[in-house]
Amino acid sequence: MEQAQQQIERPKDVVKEEKKPVAAPTEKLVEKPEPKTGDKVPAKEKAVGNPVERVPAPISKEKIEAKKEAKKAEKEDGVKKSVIVLKRNYVIPLVKAYAKPAKKRAAKAIKMVRAFAARHFKTSEANVKIDEKIAHFINVRGSKKPPKKLSVSLTKDKEGIVRVSPA
Repeated sequence: MEQAQQQIERPKDVVKEEKKPVAAPTEKLVEKPEPKTGDKVPAKEKAVGNPVERVPAPISKEKIEAKKEAKKAEKEDGVKKSVIVLKRNYVIPLVKAYAKPAKKRAAKAIKMVRAFAARHFKTSEANVKIDEKIAHFINVRGSKKPPKKLSVSLTKDKEGIVRVSPA
């Protein structure tokens, strides 16, 4: 009973310090034998902080060659090729553009495409790039008569830039 009362009377920060596990200075870290390549590390060892770091499985020769070819292609073109993270196809409704005056409908339709892409890929409208073919398709019948629907393909690269292209 007395011990229980003493624990209640202690300040909270003292109790928290006692709960933290402290390694004894006499304990020595024992290195485990290295695993075979490709072995998976159990989750328990990761959580405890295994002193020996595991080596990931070696990369196949095909992947190494593919990376080398990609680097060569980048050097030849002079432009870095972006890595696509996400790609989706959508049909964008543009009917609400017809609520605007006739001469402003195409401009409103392009703004709607930009807003749609930004909303669905959770980015700002400044990061949305619209392909010239989409702009041409909206203006084919003139600025007064944009299409009511637009089928597009949206891709997001590693830098967060969303590109809108025809599907």
